[in-house]
Amino acid sequence: MNNWTELLGACLVFLGSVFICLGVLGVWRFPDLFCRAHALTKSMTLGIVLSLCGMWVYLIDQGIGLKIMIAIVFQFLTIPIASHIIGLISLEKKIYQFKPDSNYEQQ
Repeated sequence: MNNWTELLGACLVFLGSVFICLGVLGVWRFPDLFCRAHALTKSMTLGIVLSLCGMWVYLIDQGIGLKIMIAIVFQFLTIPIASHIIGLISLEKKIYQFKPDSNYEQQ
Protein backbone atom coordinates (compact mmCIF):
# COMPACT_ATOMS: atom_id res chain seq x y z
CA MET A 1 0.00 0.00 0.00
CA ASN A 2 1.22 3.44 -0.91
CA ASN A 3 1.86 6.05 1.76
CA TRP A 4 -0.08 8.62 -0.24
CA THR A 5 -3.22 6.52 -0.26
CA GLU A 6 -2.93 5.95 3.48
CA LEU A 7 -2.52 9.69 4.03
CA LEU A 8 -5.44 10.56 1.74
CA GLY A 9 -7.66 7.98 3.45
CA ALA A 10 -6.73 9.27 6.90
CA CYS A 11 -7.38 12.88 5.84
CA LEU A 12 -10.81 12.01 4.45
CA VAL A 13 -11.78 10.12 7.61
CA PHE A 14 -10.53 13.05 9.72
CA LEU A 15 -12.51 15.58 7.65
CA GLY A 16 -15.60 13.39 8.01
CA SER A 17 -15.12 13.33 11.78
CA VAL A 18 -14.76 17.13 11.83
CA PHE A 19 -18.03 17.59 9.94
CA ILE A 20 -19.83 15.18 12.26
CA CYS A 21 -18.51 17.12 15.29
CA LEU A 22 -19.68 20.38 13.71
CA GLY A 23 -23.14 18.84 13.32
CA VAL A 24 -23.18 17.96 17.00
CA LEU A 25 -22.16 21.54 17.78
CA GLY A 26 -25.07 22.75 15.63
CA VAL A 27 -27.51 20.56 17.56
CA TRP A 28 -26.19 21.95 20.81
CA ARG A 29 -26.18 25.59 19.66
CA PHE A 30 -29.34 26.12 17.57
CA PRO A 31 -32.62 27.09 19.25
CA ASP A 32 -35.33 24.88 17.73
CA LEU A 33 -35.91 21.51 16.11
CA PHE A 34 -35.93 22.78 12.55
CA CYS A 35 -32.55 24.53 12.78
CA ARG A 36 -31.07 21.56 14.60
CA ALA A 37 -32.38 19.10 12.04
CA HIS A 38 -30.94 21.21 9.22
CA ALA A 39 -27.51 21.40 10.82
CA LEU A 40 -27.45 17.72 11.68
CA THR A 41 -28.68 16.52 8.28
CA LYS A 42 -26.19 18.48 6.22
CA SER A 43 -23.17 17.78 8.37
CA MET A 44 -23.95 14.11 9.03
CA THR A 45 -24.47 13.38 5.34
CA LEU A 46 -21.20 15.01 4.36
CA GLY A 47 -19.31 13.58 7.34
CA ILE A 48 -20.43 10.01 6.79
CA VAL A 49 -19.75 10.21 3.05
CA LEU A 50 -16.24 11.60 3.62
CA SER A 51 -15.50 8.90 6.20
CA LEU A 52 -16.74 6.16 3.88
CA CYS A 53 -14.71 7.57 0.98
CA GLY A 54 -11.66 7.61 3.25
CA MET A 55 -12.24 3.95 4.09
CA TRP A 56 -12.61 3.18 0.39
CA VAL A 57 -9.31 4.90 -0.46
CA TYR A 58 -7.53 3.24 2.46
CA LEU A 59 -8.76 -0.31 1.84
CA ILE A 60 -8.51 -0.37 -2.01
CA ASP A 61 -10.55 -3.46 -2.79
CA GLN A 62 -13.23 -3.81 -5.45
CA GLY A 63 -15.57 -5.86 -3.28
CA ILE A 64 -15.30 -3.43 -0.40
CA GLY A 65 -15.57 -0.48 -2.80
CA LEU A 66 -18.91 -1.72 -4.09
CA LYS A 67 -20.25 -2.15 -0.55
CA ILE A 68 -19.04 1.31 0.44
CA MET A 69 -20.62 2.84 -2.69
CA ILE A 70 -23.95 1.18 -1.81
CA ALA A 71 -23.65 2.54 1.74
CA ILE A 72 -22.99 6.06 0.39
CA VAL A 73 -26.07 5.92 -1.86
CA PHE A 74 -28.12 4.61 1.07
CA GLN A 75 -26.94 7.51 3.26
CA PHE A 76 -27.83 10.07 0.57
CA LEU A 77 -31.31 8.55 0.37
CA THR A 78 -32.16 7.99 4.02
CA ILE A 79 -30.69 10.89 6.05
CA PRO A 80 -32.40 13.79 4.18
CA ILE A 81 -35.71 11.93 3.85
CA ALA A 82 -35.80 11.04 7.55
CA SER A 83 -35.03 14.63 8.51
CA HIS A 84 -37.73 15.91 6.19
CA ILE A 85 -40.31 13.54 7.67
CA ILE A 86 -39.35 14.56 11.21
CA GLY A 87 -39.72 18.23 10.20
CA LEU A 88 -43.13 17.62 8.65
CA ILE A 89 -44.42 15.74 11.69
CA SER A 90 -43.14 18.39 14.10
CA LEU A 91 -44.72 21.14 11.97
CA GLU A 92 -48.00 19.23 11.99
CA LYS A 93 -47.80 18.77 15.79
CA LYS A 94 -47.01 22.50 16.18
CA ILE A 95 -43.66 22.00 17.89
CA TYR A 96 -41.98 25.19 19.12
CA GLN A 97 -40.46 27.34 16.37
CA PHE A 98 -37.91 29.99 17.23
CA LYS A 99 -39.00 33.54 16.42
CA PRO A 100 -36.35 36.17 17.14
CA ASP A 101 -37.44 39.40 18.78
CA SER A 102 -35.78 42.82 18.59
CA ASN A 103 -33.48 42.05 21.55
CA TYR A 104 -32.14 38.93 19.86
CA GLU A 105 -30.26 40.96 17.22
CA GLN A 106 -28.37 42.92 19.88
CA GLN A 107 -26.97 39.85 21.68
